[in-house]
This record gives sequence, C-alpha cells and structure tokens, in this order.
Amino acid sequence: MSVWDLSSPTNSSPMALLDHEERITAAIFSTDSKWLITVCEGPFVRIWDMANLSAPSKILRGHESGIRAVSISSDNRWLVTGSDDKSVRVWNLNDLSEDPVVLRNHESSVTELAIAADNQWLVTASAYDATRAWTLLLDDIMEMACHTAGRNFTLDEWEQYFHKQPYSKTCSCFPVPCEVIESELERAHQLAKKGDRAGAIEVYRRAVQWVTETDDLDLQNQVSRQVCLDGFVEIAIPACERAG
Repeated sequence: MSVWDLSSPTNSSPMALLDHEERITAAIFSTDSKWLITVCEGPFVRIWDMANLSAPSKILRGHESGIRAVSISSDNRWLVTGSDDKSVRVWNLNDLSEDPVVLRNHESSVTELAIAADNQWLVTASAYDATRAWTLLLDDIMEMACHTAGRNFTLDEWEQYFHKQPYSKTCSCFPVPCEVIESELERAHQLAKKGDRAGAIEVYRRAVQWVTETDDLDLQNQVSRQVCLDGFVEIAIPACERAG
C-alpha cells in the first residue's frame, strides 16, 4: 500500500507501507488524521502513526479469521472491526494496551459496521442474519460483555490477558471462579509464611469476600480454616458465617 501527500502530490514520492503479507481489504483514517488503520484478508489490524509512517505499524490481535469491516468513531475513541469469525471487536484508540470488548451474537461473517453520529451506538450487519445495535457507552459495554459471558475471567484467561497483574473481579453480578479463590488462598498463605502480614491480610480479605459470594460450602470452609491457621481469625468470620 502507498500513501501520497496530497498537499503536494506532484512533488513528493509516495510512502510505501509494506507490513501486510496478505491482500489489503480496507484502509481508513481517524478524523484527526493521527492514525491510518488497515485491515487485510488475515485476522490482524494494523495501526500506522501518520506523524511517523516509516515506523513499524502497531498490530492488534484477537480475531480468528479475516476482517471484513472496519470503522472509527467521530471522536476517535473507538475502532470497531467485524470479522469472518462472526465477532465484532471494539478497540480503545486512547489506550491500545487495553483488550478489546468482544461482541458475539451474529451467526455468520460480520460484513458491515456503522457508528452513530453521537458515538453512542454501533450497528452491525452480517451476511445471513439480523442487523444488531450495540451501545458504545463504556459502562453499558462492560455490563453487556458480562451478561454475554455470564461469568468472570477464569484464572487461565486472566494470566493470558493480564499477565503478572493481580486478579480483579470484572463482573460485579457474577461470583469469581473457585479456582481463582483457591489461587488467592495459596498466595496469601505464602505471604504469611514469608512474614508479610500486610500482604497476606490484603489477599485473604479479598479471598474471603469472594468466597462469601459463592455457594461452595467446602471452599468456604477451606478458606475459613486456612485463614485461621495463619492467625487471621477476625478476617475469617464472614466466611465462617456464610458456611454456617
């Protein structure tokens, strides 16, 4: 792909962008001319800095098949992509380190995207099923993602996407998986063995809070017992009361 400087098209040579290995299917600019977004027949999105086109492009990964549609909100906050994998991904252009919000409800390839002028709504269409409307308000997106998933991140998912970051409960309306609580329990125990009481207390409080939101009586008893054995009886009280 080549980019020409239209302010002086006859006196400048085009800039060749060569990172793509497959046929480019779409290219769009952000309205502030900061970014050039390109997609191809593969599953990757490439973002080019218009102030430095000679620099390597940033790659956004997540789709599992070729990308068929791409759009940017007029406030340059959201980049939206639709794919043959039947999903839509909403990327935050203000923080490309964030994982995209994934919208799944189509039964075939997503081929068309449109963002409302007020940047509050997204409309998506696929080859063989209904057109769908989605909110682009951040809190509503999070609620929608939680409702669609019906759970919080598993331990493996958290390690994959948020490596080395402490686990955080994402969906307030769903309990944390038991495997996460067990992992936190072991981490707190190791902190206590090392003499880091403040660290152990912080992690134990979190584990106790999370376990009281589950219906797993065995795990509640396990948490209560371990917290007490490490000498933090007061912290264990909510789990003990929940376990009955």
